[in-house]
Amino acid sequence: MSVNDKVPCCVCGRRFQQIAPMHLRTHGMTTSTYRALFPHARLWSESLKAKGSISGKVAQNRPDVRRRTSLSLKESWKKGGAMRVARTKADAKPETSANRSAALKRYYAKPGALEANRQRQRVAQNKPDAKIQQSRTMTAYFSDAFNRAAHAEACRVAQNKPEAVASREKNRKDPVLIKKHRQAVLASRTPEVLAKQARSLRNRFDTIGRKNNDRYGEEWNAGLKKSVRERDGHRCVICERHQLECGETLVVHHIDYDKINCHPSNLVTLCRSCHSKTNGNREHWMPTLLLRVLSDRLDADRR
Repeated sequence: MSVNDKVPCCVCGRRFQQIAPMHLRTHGMTTSTYRALFPHARLWSESLKAKGSISGKVAQNRPDVRRRTSLSLKESWKKGGAMRVARTKADAKPETSANRSAALKRYYAKPGALEANRQRQRVAQNKPDAKIQQSRTMTAYFSDAFNRAAHAEACRVAQNKPEAVASREKNRKDPVLIKKHRQAVLASRTPEVLAKQARSLRNRFDTIGRKNNDRYGEEWNAGLKKSVRERDGHRCVICERHQLECGETLVVHHIDYDKINCHPSNLVTLCRSCHSKTNGNREHWMPTLLLRVLSDRLDADRR
């Protein structure tokens, strides 16, 4: 390999076939930092590009590769239940629990370890996308029937413990807690709360008492919903999760909330979690979804 075929490091001047992350660590940098400081610098030599060693993203977009990936994901979802059962049995062994407990005790025995952990949790919880990510994680976890059953069993066992029963009995007789409960009940009956509940009911029912779901147009059928899901790539247009990640069939939503208007331009694909959010605050979601769909279709036309 000739010297001219190597790329120079813009920090130290040495030449390599590839500017690897391991080398950038010696300068206290990451690949993203290096790209930000030197946006026009090359990371790979021409010979590497010719061999196609960095063409993984191009290969991933090939139809045959995407089809194999989809099949492997479906198989992994099917086997996931058995794998989780085996993992749960392994975690339930006494030696596993003892090793984990001993490791945690050694960690928290260090000076300042507990406060440092709490500080990290506070910083993580204050990030803008922390609650969104937590909601997605919980939705993905409880979408599995095995996880739901395990969680329900754990709650039942915890509620039936003698100390939990004694605590409930004590709280029922505590005058301070009784007073707080009465204040909370009175606060929930204020005119503002009642008006909000009335708006929610009006959104769910017609003025004559029928559900909005009874008023779908004649075009509303399985074929139309399937075509809308395929158009949107089987992804939720709000959180952009794929149907395989959700573990269930995605919902087709009417942007203007008019069930009779079944034109494809008025339909979008949503996951069940995001669809439940759009049932309230319609003044916000109607223009938001419309702008998002229009921008996605403009981008598709440019391509």
